[in-house]
Amino acid sequence: MIKIGGQIPTPRPAGGRGDGGGPAAVKPAGPPVSLEQGALLRGRVVSSGADGRLVLDLAGQRIEARSMVPLSPGREFWFEVRQGGQEPRLALADKQGAAHRFLQQASGGLQELNRLGALLSLLGRVLPAAGSATPSPPVGTVAGEGDPAALLSRLVLGPEPEPEKIVRLLTMLRGGESALGTRGPLPNLAGRLQALVAAAGSPPPPALPEGDDSAPAASLREALTGLARAGGVLEALVTMNEQPPPPGQAPFWLLPCFFALDAGAGSWLLSRGEAGEEGEESSSLVFFLEMSRLGELQLQVRVRRERLEGDFFLADPEAARFLRGRLGELRERLAALGYQSVLRCRVGAKPLLPALKAALEKAAGSASLRLIDIKA
Repeated sequence: MIKIGGQIPTPRPAGGRGDGGGPAAVKPAGPPVSLEQGALLRGRVVSSGADGRLVLDLAGQRIEARSMVPLSPGREFWFEVRQGGQEPRLALADKQGAAHRFLQQASGGLQELNRLGALLSLLGRVLPAAGSATPSPPVGTVAGEGDPAALLSRLVLGPEPEPEKIVRLLTMLRGGESALGTRGPLPNLAGRLQALVAAAGSPPPPALPEGDDSAPAASLREALTGLARAGGVLEALVTMNEQPPPPGQAPFWLLPCFFALDAGAGSWLLSRGEAGEEGEESSSLVFFLEMSRLGELQLQVRVRRERLEGDFFLADPEAARFLRGRLGELRERLAALGYQSVLRCRVGAKPLLPALKAALEKAAGSASLRLIDIKA
């Protein structure tokens, strides 16, 4: 067994000998890798053998391991410590690792993502005031989408159902597909935001000399900084959604949503699985919203065939009372669509980021993953 302590041997590549033909060198590493159960580690496969033996580089330390599945040398993976102690076991956890990366980005950019509509509107207003023309659309985008207002109009949801906009948002999140009127494959939404930031901020508008603290200059900096952060969150979100779930784990996807007239924004988590003795398919949706009039709101919805059960959680008691009085109308609308619904409204919404973190961790860690045994 390799003892995980202050110093861990670092084997040379296959053959067991150093570059000069001498014995394999052993050199000390940094602080020991944390192999506590539940920890997420980013690692690289240094070498692998036909018998499943591996050398993994975890946090700069090389550890010998044996894998039940083939892993290609040079590739990077996320691993989850599924068992600690004397015989630690790691699991492939690219989906969990991508969720962890998304939460890292969201901790500094979720607020900006939820303000995407306001930031795009601000950019559209401040560019003329700053003496800069509306940026040209990035290569591969639809004509006119360099205009922040045009991009915004393709994202926001109004008071009436607009399923086509949800489909459009899904397409824009992924990108890569061509559309009528484009000059090539469409970049994803994160790429469009980054291109918009680059086009609006470089070169600096002539009316904004360095160090200018005027209102247009400050607003432009606020818009560009916020859009850059929102783009980083969206990029991490797309990466997380693209990772397939491990065997036995229910798939899940996280998607943003934006509402017209500055009514609010947020995200919704969709997961699918089986429920019931007959194995009938079910879906679960959790919405994490920040609305202009209702405040922070979370909605948990469980759907099984034509049966729907939902719980609203609001932070504001007055908003909860207002919404509770309109649940009857919502039930009638759902009945017209063929759903039998049970709806409840409660006070006690958690802050958005902790609530989203808890939901993602639950969705990402609910199944048994493929294990890798760490052995000497």
